[in-house]
Amino acid sequence: MSMKKSVAVLLAMSLGLSLAACASSNASTNEAESKASEASAEAENTVETTQTESTVQNQMSETTAEEEVQEEQAIEFETVHFGDSIITDFVEMTVESMDTSQELKPTDTSSVYSYMSDQDGETYFYVTGTMKNTSGDSYSVEDMNIQMTFDGKYNYTGYIAADDGGNDFYGDYVKPFGSVKYYMYASIPDELISSYSTCVINFAFHDNFMHDIFADFSSYEHCYTLNIPDTGEGGTSHVASTTKAEKNETSSTDKGNFTEVNFGDQITTDFVEMTVDGGSTSQELKPTDTSSAYSYISDQNGETYFYITGTMKNTSGDSYSVEDMNIQMTFDGKYNYTGYIAADDGGNDFYGDYVKPFGSVKYYMYASIPDELISSYSTCVIKFAFHDNFMHDINTDFSTYEHCYTIAVTK
Repeated sequence: MSMKKSVAVLLAMSLGLSLAACASSNASTNEAESKASEASAEAENTVETTQTESTVQNQMSETTAEEEVQEEQAIEFETVHFGDSIITDFVEMTVESMDTSQELKPTDTSSVYSYMSDQDGETYFYVTGTMKNTSGDSYSVEDMNIQMTFDGKYNYTGYIAADDGGNDFYGDYVKPFGSVKYYMYASIPDELISSYSTCVINFAFHDNFMHDIFADFSSYEHCYTLNIPDTGEGGTSHVASTTKAEKNETSSTDKGNFTEVNFGDQITTDFVEMTVDGGSTSQELKPTDTSSAYSYISDQNGETYFYITGTMKNTSGDSYSVEDMNIQMTFDGKYNYTGYIAADDGGNDFYGDYVKPFGSVKYYMYASIPDELISSYSTCVIKFAFHDNFMHDINTDFSTYEHCYTIAVTK
């Protein structure tokens, strides 16, 4: 009986161990299956996430490309033809002709002159015309954005050369009423010059030719395009509308306190006695002594010196240069010109600006003005200012000067 019980106990224990082993095996299998399921889900999620990110990136790329295309299409280039005029409230620009050349030469080649020569294996391709400054301030016409595209594929950056009638191409700084002949050019390989079929010239500029180093045409207010060969009819005037910047423009008021003077008056400080004697115009300014060789000041072609004159006596204890003055001449309330001082100490030149104590000089307060304005103006207001003892200052802000004066000249 006890033997049977022992056998029964042994069988029961064996069966228990078998069941435990099965349970352990099932648990391990379930755990493995769970981990495999989780790994599969993570892999699927990773694939889905990668696909989603790829889709978003593709959509962003497509959106960016569409925006770039839309931005390019948003630039409105006005087509011009040879014989046309571009008219804004600051420039009148003609588009006259195109040509090619190995060199670009200025108007005056009668003696020594500066010219532009292209590189070996290249030729200048250019468009020419005139530009007249119809604004009230001087500016540089070189501040333009120009691109020439040949056969719809080959792109070249263009440049401006300005010829003011002299013997070089340094005439880009144009005064009000001033005019220059321009060359809009690029140096192109000879192989392309001899084989091209078409050329599209896009050019743009800001109001008053404001300087800009960016080549993005979309940032410019005035954009034009010229097609070569030109199949259109010329003779059209392209009149630009007023821009936002011009609409917001307000008249500025000088902060300096100006004392009004008239011809015949004398300005007296503790360092200078200055008379204001009269005014006139002239093609040249000559010193007192012209009995032998002398130096004189000659105006530019198409311009005339407008000046007032008088005397200055140094009543201080130190020498100073009377050229250190800030001068502005405004004609008809619009056209502004920077003025200068020429000092005549009685000799044969204008190097007498450095005046010793008790010394005196005759001065010319002058500016070179286009003949067209000289013949048509009604009034000119001259503002001039200086520091104590004519201390040097390159600042043109009148509000920083201690001594400010104004004189009105009526024609």
